[in-house]
Amino acid sequence: MPRTGRPKRSRDIQWTCRNCGKTTISPEWFLRGGERGQFCSRACYHESGHRHEFPELRIQPIEKACEYCGKTFLVGGFGRPGKDQRFCSISCSNKTLWRSRQFQPRHTTGWRKMTLDAVLHPTTWDLAWAAGIFEGEGYAVNNSHSTYVTVSQKDRWLPDRLTQLFGGSVRITKVPYPKTPSKIGTYFIWGISGVRARGFLMTIYQFLSPRKKMQACAALGK
Repeated sequence: MPRTGRPKRSRDIQWTCRNCGKTTISPEWFLRGGERGQFCSRACYHESGHRHEFPELRIQPIEKACEYCGKTFLVGGFGRPGKDQRFCSISCSNKTLWRSRQFQPRHTTGWRKMTLDAVLHPTTWDLAWAAGIFEGEGYAVNNSHSTYVTVSQKDRWLPDRLTQLFGGSVRITKVPYPKTPSKIGTYFIWGISGVRARGFLMTIYQFLSPRKKMQACAALGK
């Protein structure tokens, strides 16, 4: 009966196993590259010793102690972990990771993100200085049940200094000048929100003017 349907992708080729001599027929595309077309099975491949024809080129395994349980295991060579392997099993690796997170918590998202924390402890002079900056260039608002504080400047040094003292982050925005819209100016905006913003407002509250105190109270929800 004549064959119908889609034609074959490539012609069939007959070849012989190098180890047992068995004859096999396979498509031509299957025999391209690697060890295909030389051994009929994985057992023949290992039995032939083809991979070990040059033992001097093989990577010799070494013993290494697990950093968690102390058990020795082999690393390096075919079918074994790399020489930079630190643990004997995934279980030991997970236990070590859990222990490091338990004693040294690291948060990467949300308001507890460690990169948003302050790196310096502000003095009384720093608080008075920050209050003066917020008095002239800052703005506080309570939006969606959260407090936000922003300070915009053309110079990058001042927002970075506020970030070091009170945490938060600095973003860059480009806005056209009011008198010359064809020219675009670059502004650096320092911002904090949530617990950090409320702590900042309550810390500098005593140095603010009555107008800014009203704005801070509105942002704090008082």
